[in-house]
Amino acid sequence: MARIPLEDSLADIITKALRGLNIDAGTLARRAGISDATFAAALDGSAPDDAIRRIARHLQLHPGRLLAFARKPPLPETPPLPRGLVVFNTPFGNGLSVNNCLLMDPRSRQAAVFDTGAACCALLDVIADEKADVRRIFITHAHPDHIARLRELSDKLPSAEIWMHELEPFDGAAPNIRRFPSNACFHTGRVVIKPLHIGGHSPGMTAYRADGLSAPLAITGDSIFSGSAAGCDAPAFRAQLKNIREKILSLPRQTLLVCGHGPLTTVAHERLHNPFF
Repeated sequence: MARIPLEDSLADIITKALRGLNIDAGTLARRAGISDATFAAALDGSAPDDAIRRIARHLQLHPGRLLAFARKPPLPETPPLPRGLVVFNTPFGNGLSVNNCLLMDPRSRQAAVFDTGAACCALLDVIADEKADVRRIFITHAHPDHIARLRELSDKLPSAEIWMHELEPFDGAAPNIRRFPSNACFHTGRVVIKPLHIGGHSPGMTAYRADGLSAPLAITGDSIFSGSAAGCDAPAFRAQLKNIREKILSLPRQTLLVCGHGPLTTVAHERLHNPFF
């Protein structure tokens, strides 16, 4: 699988923090003691170091990490995928792409799909090649890029239950939709899947922790990205960051994070480099 570029630019990080704190650019510039022109330069990383650090402090971002991102965004080194995990990256239009994955217990061949991707031909080919017994389709959240092929997957995998959080809005047409509460737990063969309700970006936005493969794993959807976090409005923004910190970044350092967009990363990398934390 080719390296996936970072989901967010420096401008994306700054504008997400502005949105989440309900601050406009002019107000931020005044509070940080910089000109509007300097703020504009910060968006493309050309502002002086001190200006970027000031912006970070007033946006409750980590000054050193934001500056490091501005100068040379740190790319995560992805460890080998654990046996039983296959990740797909599919284009969604306008230069965007979305990740989804198949998780299979290598011994029993029982499997689960997480989100649908923008195309599912490769996913269905792997399921057939591996003779995977897909019992469930887990949805991180019901935004169009994450459920684009839900009807097709439901038709191709009619025995697979479709699960999403009880708070997630969904008005699509698909059979077998089931809802779980925040304290749910699932088993796929020997693999234990624990939903982690994050909220924020979407009311039922859910990450999934998976234990039982050769390495710890979390499928994070649109909660945390490598070097960034999902955008959402105030006041849900602070709660979202708190949930990411407590439910995802508290996992073992070597935990592999399959994000909804951008490259795969690890808890260790995000603890060290992500400006939001």
